[in-house]
Amino acid sequence: MSVQNLNQIILCSRLEHRSFLREVEIVNGTAIVTHVETLPFRFHELLAKHPVAGDAIDELNRAPIVPDRYKGCPFCGNRTTYWCSCGTASCKTVGIDRHYCPGCKTERTSKPVRTTYASESGFVGERLQAANSDQDREASLKQAWQRSQAGLFDLVKRGAV
Repeated sequence: MSVQNLNQIILCSRLEHRSFLREVEIVNGTAIVTHVETLPFRFHELLAKHPVAGDAIDELNRAPIVPDRYKGCPFCGNRTTYWCSCGTASCKTVGIDRHYCPGCKTERTSKPVRTTYASESGFVGERLQAANSDQDREASLKQAWQRSQAGLFDLVKRGAV
């Protein structure tokens, strides 16, 4: 049984500069949301300024399964996710065929999700790429995690967070 834990950073489409981290566990090709955590105000912008080199992005062939305990966006309660062509993931109101993307500030037609993306860091926008070989990917994920942790600790020490 193959198990992989990845993340998705999702912007709130109703409250500007708010975002949350959604943890996704992939078991034998099926993605399941396992945890949702709010991020501090504008924290996704700070993280985006320090991209993780070699952060492999996984393409999932469908939206993750969302257990009943998941209540949607922790800021506004929207229960679905919109993936914009700009690479931004944001929460979306169910049943509305238009969506305003907080990433590119554009209103677009909404379509059913057929493909989603996840990575170790949670960032996928503007960096969509083919997955590396399993061996290279495992090593790069470990290194990416270590670099991202070191970067976050450095930001905290400098008082930037």
